[in-house]
Amino acid sequence: MNWLGLLTFREEYKTFIGAIWLLSICILLIIIIEKAVQFSTQRIKNSLRNKRMIKQLLNLQDYEKDIIRKMFKSDAYTMPFDMLAGKHARLSELGIIFQSSNLALPGGRGAMLIAYTLQPWVTEYLNNNEDY
Repeated sequence: MNWLGLLTFREEYKTFIGAIWLLSICILLIIIIEKAVQFSTQRIKNSLRNKRMIKQLLNLQDYEKDIIRKMFKSDAYTMPFDMLAGKHARLSELGIIFQSSNLALPGGRGAMLIAYTLQPWVTEYLNNNEDY
């Protein structure tokens, strides 16, 4: 180490090198703690949101539950609804179903049908709770 001239450099600036090293470790620890706190708070928020959404799912009216059951029994958890009918509006507003296509298909009696699909958390809940 002496043949590179680093021994004298180290002896002259060892307090600065130590301070920079200590500062670097502190910054790294702060970043790690911040990421851990963000991860924990996000998990708590997601857990609370899931509980709230499941409570909304359980408090639906009977015709809305029937719609969800029919959608769950379909192949892709998808069902077409008339754009002008209001049966699906509340389910969409609550975030239980989502519009899976922007393409409207002509239906009977002048209806324009748009496909709606169950949210993934709903299908997961229905797979785990067969008594719904």
